[in-house]
Amino acid sequence: MFFHAAPKARRPPPWWFLVLLAAYAVLELSFNHHLVQVSSGSTFDLASMEDLEFWSRLISGLGLAFWLLRLLMRRMSSAWLAGLLSVLVGVSFMWQFQRWLVDTIVAHASEIDKRMSLYAQQLGPETMAGRVKLRGLSLVQPERLTEASRPAWQALLPAITLGLKPEDLEPVDAAARKRKTQAGLALTQALPAQLLDDAYRRTVMVPIALGVSLLFGLANLCLLLSLLLQRSAGPAAPAWRQPLVFLLIWLALLAWSLGWRADEVQTAGYRQVARPALWVEQPMLWPFVELSLRAEPAWYAPTRWMHQSLLGGYGFKRLPLPGDPS
Repeated sequence: MFFHAAPKARRPPPWWFLVLLAAYAVLELSFNHHLVQVSSGSTFDLASMEDLEFWSRLISGLGLAFWLLRLLMRRMSSAWLAGLLSVLVGVSFMWQFQRWLVDTIVAHASEIDKRMSLYAQQLGPETMAGRVKLRGLSLVQPERLTEASRPAWQALLPAITLGLKPEDLEPVDAAARKRKTQAGLALTQALPAQLLDDAYRRTVMVPIALGVSLLFGLANLCLLLSLLLQRSAGPAAPAWRQPLVFLLIWLALLAWSLGWRADEVQTAGYRQVARPALWVEQPMLWPFVELSLRAEPAWYAPTRWMHQSLLGGYGFKRLPLPGDPS
């Protein structure tokens, strides 16, 4: 029989599970660094977006699979079958969930919203340089951005401006005004529907992928630490200790991540205009933007080290699927 009639007696998690959990945490957090680097660059094209979507769904699905495997190993006699079921359910669920979330937001966007997204993306360099105000208020203050926070702002800026209108963005010098005039053509020209959809999808996908990636990476890292402490305590430790230790570590890590450089997101333009507009116009997207904008800078240095030193700067290119053109 594959299933036990009752849960197994309490015992420490096997070492192979802890090793896999540690390897997964490195993979997820390394991908998080790669994700913010690619999405903050100037060459973020359709192929890059497809690569990031593929790996985001796959890796977050594996993250969910570890939680399912932890539960199934207590009920099933076959670790291999428990692992197979966990991967199938975890990857399938996260793949469909992220696709549904992005597709739903894109499907409910009007053509004006999509044109505004493209318009804001084209004004990105001037906005990041502080040459564009938001209703007279500073949205980005370049002098306050550090090496850790700048990539997050660059990657998330198109999403931050969702819910705004063209007249909300006010250039402060001649060069920015010229750029705004050029970008304004996106609001008047006849543009292909696919171009608008791709631009909007890029805007929506980045904060969702960043937020999910960071949450699963940190959650499984906390799970690993709590299980290591459980092993060191021995079988005499009460059953409630490991979940409690995990919860305490998880809450402490989240609190530190959200508050570490919170002052950098508290510019007047973001606090008074952009964030309220995003909350009203994009309630499904707002939590991912806020989480990523606050927490990404806190983990930029360790995720960069993992990606460059442990994974050798792996590029996370999309794996070929059946039916793809050769």
